[in-house]
Amino acid sequence: MKKKFYQISLVSAFVFTLSSVSYSGLVAEARQVNQNTSSEFSPENYKKACVESYVADGLEKKEAQIWCDYKTECREHAKNLPEEDAEMLCTCTINEFQARYTTEEFKKITQEAKKDEEAEEKLIEVGEACFEKILYED
Repeated sequence: MKKKFYQISLVSAFVFTLSSVSYSGLVAEARQVNQNTSSEFSPENYKKACVESYVADGLEKKEAQIWCDYKTECREHAKNLPEEDAEMLCTCTINEFQARYTTEEFKKITQEAKKDEEAEEKLIEVGEACFEKILYED
């Protein structure tokens, strides 16, 4: 009788261990999938949150959309950077633009930059200055 109990216990332990390992693997895989999907940059969600934040800070929605269009585009271009660095870079860039230009001036420069190298250079200079500031921050 002891032998039979031992065999059943051994089989039960094996099945339990196998089930636990399989379950742990599934949980780990589910966590990995969740991390991958939750950390992916979503321009639509980012822009929506950006606009809501600026409106909450007192900016008109139309003006907020202008700044957030650029900030979202910046984040899309910075997608190869770590998320925190990309956010710091784009926030720095927007803060610099807001210190230099009104919303209308900024809108005009961004539109001109699509066809005028001089206007584009104004935008690039600010981005480069922020990139250097973040890169050499430590």
